[in-house]
Amino acid sequence: MNMITTTYKDPDLDGYGCAMAYAELLRATGKDAQAHIWGTPHIEVQWLISEFDLPLANGPTEDTDADVILLDASYSKDLPEPLRVERVTEIIDHRVASHLDAFTNSTNQIELIGAAATLVAERFKKQKIEPSKESALYLLGGILSNTQNFSGISTDRDKKMADWLWSISKAPQDLAMQMFKAKSDLSGERLRDTLFGDLKTMSIHGNTVAIGQLEIIGISKLISERKDELTSALTEIQVQEKSDY
Repeated sequence: MNMITTTYKDPDLDGYGCAMAYAELLRATGKDAQAHIWGTPHIEVQWLISEFDLPLANGPTEDTDADVILLDASYSKDLPEPLRVERVTEIIDHRVASHLDAFTNSTNQIELIGAAATLVAERFKKQKIEPSKESALYLLGGILSNTQNFSGISTDRDKKMADWLWSISKAPQDLAMQMFKAKSDLSGERLRDTLFGDLKTMSIHGNTVAIGQLEIIGISKLISERKDELTSALTEIQVQEKSDY
């Protein structure tokens, strides 16, 4: 049976890297698995691929009979069309806020941790399989990005796996700074595209909350120079998502 590893549409580095690395781990254990990605990956994903000449995920597929593993996502609306919730056999996510009721056929690993990439790296380690240099770099990038280089939500497990992945990937020690510089270029339409590309909508205490996210260097300068563009984009998001906030 074919297996698809994927994440939400327009993924960040954690989701994209997990899909790529987990497909490699499954293949190493004898399964026929391929990563498929929908939409346009975030700027940092595009930069990492270009900078280190990394392999690309496959594009959308119409294979609705394949088993699906969903990574860095656990809401049914995160599953790209035309994939079906009943074909999802496994979910790996690092957010407590999840929506698992719709997935009736999956085994789930949901842990409050800095990055889903840490959970995937731990699976390599547990099975005593060393990821390729490319997969190690994808997973390391996902951890550094999601934890904001360990200045945000992170745990000792994230740091331990990052150190292990660094030893395999031989990535530069300033990788986090290079990634943040790359995704801080929000010239032209990149500002709006980044807000919409990293958009999440959730229900909090009965209110619909739409959240756009910018993780960049020089946020004060951006706000002072482009406040009107930011306000316009946020208003557009609120209308599109029919959100209370």
